[in-house]
Amino acid sequence: NDLNGLFPQIINRTQVINFFPEVSNVVEPQYCSTLYMKNILIVEDDMILSRLLETIVTHFGYEVVGKESTGKKAIKSTRELKPDIIIIDISLQGDLDGIETMNFIRTFYEVPFIYITGNSDHQTKIRAMETKPSCILFKPVGMTDLKNALLKTEVNESNSEVRS
Repeated sequence: NDLNGLFPQIINRTQVINFFPEVSNVVEPQYCSTLYMKNILIVEDDMILSRLLETIVTHFGYEVVGKESTGKKAIKSTRELKPDIIIIDISLQGDLDGIETMNFIRTFYEVPFIYITGNSDHQTKIRAMETKPSCILFKPVGMTDLKNALLKTEVNESNSEVRS
């Protein structure tokens, strides 16, 4: 099944399970309606990859509310835009890397986020996992992996809102 055009229309448990059977045990039927278009902030210093990510997530039905290339700009945009999800590169140019940026953002705004990185060394993985990302995706990132990461992020966010 081709999911590229379907994602924005996933609104009930049956559709979610048909396309993502691995989430069947975490998605409650009454909460599936919370899976709707989300606003995304992309933080990536490679402008080509940033544009590609924007094109892909827009194709999936999300709205990109901002794109930033440094941690400081991402912090400012997060305060102003209050995105629903942040997609952030770990290795950013500037004073703050992606991990430090998310540590700072989470002091004032609780937001689910997905790391994207080309760096797979053990120490970076440990630092990243300590910040509790929804997912870590390793470059090159495939469309299916990104789509699954976004869905997982939404399902986890939906479930945490229900428990609150």
